[in-house]
Amino acid sequence: MDNSHKITMKDKPTYQELEYRLKFLENEARWRKQAEDALKESEERFRLLFEYAPDMYILFDSKGFLIDANRAAEKLTGYERHEVIGKNLFSFGIITENQVQKAAELLYKISRKIPTNPEKIVILKKDGQPVHVELRAYPIELGGRPVVLTTARDISNYKETMEILKNREEKYRKLFETAPAPLLIFDVQTSRIDDANHAARVLFGYSREELIDKRFKDLLDDSADRVRLPAIKNGKLEGLAEISCLFRNKSGASASRKMRFRVVLIGGRQLLVGRIHAEALHRP
Repeated sequence: MDNSHKITMKDKPTYQELEYRLKFLENEARWRKQAEDALKESEERFRLLFEYAPDMYILFDSKGFLIDANRAAEKLTGYERHEVIGKNLFSFGIITENQVQKAAELLYKISRKIPTNPEKIVILKKDGQPVHVELRAYPIELGGRPVVLTTARDISNYKETMEILKNREEKYRKLFETAPAPLLIFDVQTSRIDDANHAARVLFGYSREELIDKRFKDLLDDSADRVRLPAIKNGKLEGLAEISCLFRNKSGASASRKMRFRVVLIGGRQLLVGRIHAEALHRP
C-alpha cells in the first residue's frame, strides 16, 4: 500500500499557525475592503468634481471617442450627453473644419503625455453658433485605462471685453495723438517717459523713440532748480498738480513753462499725464 500521500503529524499545521493564517486572512480582507472603500470614495469625489465643475469637462479616449461630459458641457454646447457619448470628437460637428488639424495634434500630444500649453479654439454649439474657449487637456487613468480629460472655459465675454478695451484704447490713442497741447505720459516709479504725443514731439524736437528713452530731468535745462514729478498714492495725485519747469529742447532752446498733471490708468498701470502749455521755446 502506497503511503506517500498520507499526512503525517509533521505536515499538520499547529494551532498557532492556523490562528496566524486566520488572522492574516481577516486582515487581508479588511485591507482589501479599506482599499476598495478608498477607491470608491475617490471615484465618487472625482465624479462630484467632474459633474459640478463650473467649466466644461469632457473625457475621451486616445482616438477621440467621447466617454463622458459634465453639466457645464451640456449647457455650453447645447448637446445632452447621451447625444455625444460614444461619438468621435471629430465627426459630430463640434469642431470647426479649419481647426480639426489643430485639435488632432493636441490630442496626439496629450495621449502621449507630451506637455502642451492652453489652446484657444472655436467650437460650434448644437445650433451652429461659435463659442470661443480656452482648452486645457490632461492625460489621466480611469478604471485602469488611459484617457484624456479636457476642460474648456468660455472666453467669449473675455474676447468681447478685450475688443471693447482695444477699441477704447484706439480711440484714446487717436485723441492723445491729435491733442493740440503737448502731452507726456510718465512712469512715476522710474520718472521715464512712457509716451509722447505729436505736439510734444514737435515742441521738443525729438522722435517718439527718443523721448521714450528719456527721464523727466532730461527735458530740463541744466540751470533749472531740482524739480520732481508728483507722486501717486492710492490712485491719487500726491503733491503739486501744477509745476513750473525750465524746459530745453533738442536744439538747446529753453523756456519756462507750466506743466499740469493728472493720474490715468492705462493697461492696468497707474501713470502720470503731464500737459504743457503750448508756447514755443525761446532761443538762448
